[in-house]
Amino acid sequence: MKRRELLLIFVLVIAVVITMICRISYAADDTITSTTYEIKDSTIYAVPTSNTLSVSELLENLTFSEVIDIYDASNNEVDIDATVGTGYKAKVSNKTYTIVVLGDVTGDGNLSLGDVSQLYNYYKKKSSLTGVKLKAGKVTGNSSVALNDVSKLYNFYKGKSAFSYYSKDHPDGITNTINKTVDNIAALKAYDASVGKVVQTKGYTTTNDGGGAKYIIEVNTGQTIENGLYHKLSNGNIAKLIIGKQTVNVKQFGAKGDGTTDDHAAFNRAFSSSAVTIKIPSGTYNMNSNKVTLKKYQRLVGDGQTKTTIKNLWIKCRRNHF
Repeated sequence: MKRRELLLIFVLVIAVVITMICRISYAADDTITSTTYEIKDSTIYAVPTSNTLSVSELLENLTFSEVIDIYDASNNEVDIDATVGTGYKAKVSNKTYTIVVLGDVTGDGNLSLGDVSQLYNYYKKKSSLTGVKLKAGKVTGNSSVALNDVSKLYNFYKGKSAFSYYSKDHPDGITNTINKTVDNIAALKAYDASVGKVVQTKGYTTTNDGGGAKYIIEVNTGQTIENGLYHKLSNGNIAKLIIGKQTVNVKQFGAKGDGTTDDHAAFNRAFSSSAVTIKIPSGTYNMNSNKVTLKKYQRLVGDGQTKTTIKNLWIKCRRNHF
């Protein structure tokens, strides 16, 4: 075999191996978890708190590390203010999750008397419900639809009760128990914390600077550290920022808001967290004419026009709300 042919075969083999490695490493980022919704067999059982569930509310109750896209039942991509209906899809990388909105048996995203009527007719064997719409009708969590489901859906529609069946404990076992409180990130890094412990910081750089947060201690498995989400402790373990309701604030990533410090790197760290809502507390934040990049569906929330000021900002965004 000629040398050129051998070289070509070698290049092709290397390309295949690299492709396989990339696919294997990327697959780990397809996961969606939730502290409030049950996620089982690539199905998200979303619990509405009112007669409609928006994309924004949905995302605030999900945890994901890659860009997420939401599509309606006709496979059209929807915006952050859209209403989510049963049969919608959430796509992260190469994985697709089906969304079941509890009580939305019609699939139009609006829990109305029509849903109650259709569920009642199914219970009385006057009409059929199948697939995800049948799952949406099992509002009490039982294996089959009963009169209790119809009654519970009607009471929810009338505003007399709430859905709670699918609410789950945190998948990582994180509780509200704080095992240790420290002053700042420097003290957190110096603390000899064991895996599974929850540590509360009073601030990021100094106590009460607005950057306080909770962290869960994990084993160091090669996470990208010092990006705001992960901090390496002196004992080798990793402190992971606990993000509640998909909301963070820029001071938890080191922003000062003093009008002179260049805060653009802290802003970018906050945006890289994949949280949906990025809060910007009162203060004047100087971006020093640097670029910051928001991820899809992220939105900025300040304390008001007279309280939160951002100077010299060049922002790159796609499908974001402010």
